[in-house]
Amino acid sequence: MKARLSSLLRIPCLAVVVFLASFLSAAPSDDATVLTVDGAPVSVAEYRLVMEGRTAEVFNYFHGKSGLEDHMGYWKDDGKPENPILRLRSVVTVEFRRIKTIQGLAEKKGLLKDASFAAFREGLMAENARRQKAVDNKEVIYGPRHYQPYRYYYFQLKDLEQALLEIFQKEPANAIPEPDIAAFYTTHKESIGDKPLSDLREQIARMFQKKNFEKWIETTAAQARVEVDDAVLTALAPRQDP
Repeated sequence: MKARLSSLLRIPCLAVVVFLASFLSAAPSDDATVLTVDGAPVSVAEYRLVMEGRTAEVFNYFHGKSGLEDHMGYWKDDGKPENPILRLRSVVTVEFRRIKTIQGLAEKKGLLKDASFAAFREGLMAENARRQKAVDNKEVIYGPRHYQPYRYYYFQLKDLEQALLEIFQKEPANAIPEPDIAAFYTTHKESIGDKPLSDLREQIARMFQKKNFEKWIETTAAQARVEVDDAVLTALAPRQDP
């Protein structure tokens, strides 16, 4: 009787062990490549970082559209044409088109030496160590004492985008024709007030250049070639429900 009872007790434990082993074996490593954008790899770790920053957006979309609440299996593909995990994957892929386009252009312009996520992590550790040393020495630092990965990731991306914009604005090919500047000034004269065109010419030109730059990035990102490893992608979700 005792032997039978001991055997029965071992069955649930064995089931848990089998489940955990199956789950862990299915989980891809952080260094595995989820997708590439024009050949630039996106690792599991990098994908998770961006994915986790977009989950609230997707949740709010479905909650606003149909009142869908979080529940067990929320991030599982239920086979419907539109569901949270499919929309999240789409949103994240579009975001990586933009991210890798900016990083790729930055590399070509000499603004970024290494766009890999491993290099980003090393840079984050170095930056946080620098900040902590400054705090220990009672030196002034700007921004947080310690950067969280998501915030530093997008802080760097914004800096790269701004640097690319400044290069774009200096290139002769991207100069705004004088007639366009004058036409804008004339059309908006009432809201501009008494300021002469000579005072606003550069400001108007930079406004047009910024719009052209954003369109260039958007178009380049949309044309980028994306290749996905479906086996890795389907194993990733904000939460793994049983």
